[in-house]
Amino acid sequence: KAATLEKLIERLTAVKDQVGKYLQIFFITYRSFCSPAELMSKLAMRFMKMKQVSDASKDSIDTAATLRLLNAIKHWINEHFYDFDNALVVTMVHFISKFVSIDYYKAAIPLKKRIEQALVNGITAASQSNVVSYDLDKAPQPEVPLDRKPIQSLDEFIACPPQEIARQISLIDHQIFKQITPKECFKCAWSKADKEKNSPNIVALSNRFNSVSSWVATMIVQQENPKKRANMLKLWIQIAEHCRVLNNFNTMNSIIAGLNLSAVHRLEKTWRELHKKYKAMFDNMGELTSTSGSYKNMREAMAKTAPPVVPYIGINLTDLTFLEDGNPDYIKVMKDNEEIKLINFAKRRKIAGVIMMNIRIYQTNIYNYRVVPALRDYLTRMDNVMEEKEMYNQSLKIEPREQS
Repeated sequence: KAATLEKLIERLTAVKDQVGKYLQIFFITYRSFCSPAELMSKLAMRFMKMKQVSDASKDSIDTAATLRLLNAIKHWINEHFYDFDNALVVTMVHFISKFVSIDYYKAAIPLKKRIEQALVNGITAASQSNVVSYDLDKAPQPEVPLDRKPIQSLDEFIACPPQEIARQISLIDHQIFKQITPKECFKCAWSKADKEKNSPNIVALSNRFNSVSSWVATMIVQQENPKKRANMLKLWIQIAEHCRVLNNFNTMNSIIAGLNLSAVHRLEKTWRELHKKYKAMFDNMGELTSTSGSYKNMREAMAKTAPPVVPYIGINLTDLTFLEDGNPDYIKVMKDNEEIKLINFAKRRKIAGVIMMNIRIYQTNIYNYRVVPALRDYLTRMDNVMEEKEMYNQSLKIEPREQS
């Protein structure tokens, strides 16, 4: 449940659980109690100590433990290379070349090769080694021509099929989502003053959620003709439904949030124009995105889906905040009449559970759709988004309050 850093590193070489969850949990969470440079130093010290024991005893068990430590280093390089700045790369290469290569030549080769590959490919985000790549031969034909000219007007946009719009939105969202790294998920980094530095991809996905909500509402209140306004409302409900079918819970929720903004919600005449089929569709998604029971309905829906998925990131951030606030980072104990602080690893296990089961599990399977550049660019730009106050004033203009 709690231990010193040295004891946690020592367990990386234990016979039991080496290939189990402990290895994954340790490397997902260690940044919350030590820096990558400090870990590198501790691992090197542990390796030298174990090597001395192995050399002295000539025991195969000691040799196996040393190899397990090297396997842990391999896992670190393979799955978390974003930890390695230039200085740490130099330190790691020096360690492998000077110490590992001499007695563990076979183990050193893949370590050095992986570092070289990562440097060449410029891997700085979540490990790409396990990402399932596109198979464009099996991708469905886009409903918008790949070579169509840039979309310049709203009329051109609303002429695009809702399903293809949802596909392109999902490609954009998953591209951001798959870049989220474990180190962004600790100490509520996404809500702190330096959030853009320490949690850039969570912030980017959260900002996109808010921007899409505002954009959806803006596009509706900008329509002064009641019929066009109802058609715009219908379009976004259709797009949200296609996002639901595609398991893009993040944008589905974002669109529903936009339709629930007061500037849109109050447009009673517009909602009355909406066919009951689409009103029922909206109501069903409203139930799915309900916050009651800590998002009970959405949690159940996401648990039943198969990747690719873009989960609603707000649920994960809520869970992570709850774990951060409800559990101490360290546990104080008395040893030899002296108070020492042990790393609360039980807390890290819980946080790792959220990261592994709700984030990383969905990062490897990507949407197999072709990018339609013209549509993607338009969906990325999101032109002329109104502020909420301006939106509400426009809402009052197109549907004034009824005089009592």
